[in-house]
Amino acid sequence: MTTETERAQDFLDDYRSVFEQFDADAVAERFAYPCLIVGDGDPVDLRAVGSHAEWVEQLKMLMDIYKGFGVRTAAVLDSNAMSVTPRVIQVAIHWSLRDADDREVYDFHAVYTLVEREGALRIAAIAHDELPQIMALLSPQ
Repeated sequence: MTTETERAQDFLDDYRSVFEQFDADAVAERFAYPCLIVGDGDPVDLRAVGSHAEWVEQLKMLMDIYKGFGVRTAAVLDSNAMSVTPRVIQVAIHWSLRDADDREVYDFHAVYTLVEREGALRIAAIAHDELPQIMALLSPQ
């Protein structure tokens, strides 16, 4: 029998795989709607995403930024999953975004709330500290 932690790991492996393909539509399919995105910044960015179509547009912008930075893959530096219930799982991940030569572009932390919808796990919320890293790379030196 598969544990909630194993289900979460399988889901996140799949999520990372479609993200690395820069397929915004496939990534957006892994979300539940509405979804809450919380990004650390000044001020903290609170974003409610109401639909797949709305999220695809935002994902395309993020993927363009990743491509501009030379991101090719994401490595998990550390992860911790906690089953709230069999259908609600929290997963904290320390990501390392890597270029084609496997050099780190930057790292960040994210906490995902995964929920079961229609027999599959979906992301219902993300809290992350990625915005400062993106802004630092985008700002002129």
